[in-house]
Amino acid sequence: MRKQAFDEVKIALMDYPKYDLYLESLRTSKMYPHIQSDENIGGSHGSLKLDGLENTVISIVDDLVYRKIRFQQAVIKERLERTPSWVCDLIGLIYFSTNPVSMRTASDLVGRDRKTCKKYHDDFMERLAGDLGVIQDEITR
Repeated sequence: MRKQAFDEVKIALMDYPKYDLYLESLRTSKMYPHIQSDENIGGSHGSLKLDGLENTVISIVDDLVYRKIRFQQAVIKERLERTPSWVCDLIGLIYFSTNPVSMRTASDLVGRDRKTCKKYHDDFMERLAGDLGVIQDEITR
């Protein structure tokens, strides 16, 4: 896998625990947008009629960042569910913890040798990259 693809998957994994916060922040900013006050007192009214709730819901659903985060969250969750628990623990130690650890330390903590952990880690990353659409591959597992 290319380094660029690996880095993209790595960033998605590191952000995965924060996805709910990102989504809530996006929803909040769409529901309660900052509206700059109009200093033109007595000015004319705009001709654009806004249906607040309808436009808000549409703008949240159509928001590309919101949709991308939801897609990545669902794909990562599904990939983790189809992965052995010790590999999930390994991935969690490397990418999800506030103090990430190295492959060597993580392999010691999950009770597997480093070579096995590296093999399963690389396989996980490649499958996740395929699932996310970062790389085009024939892997359909």
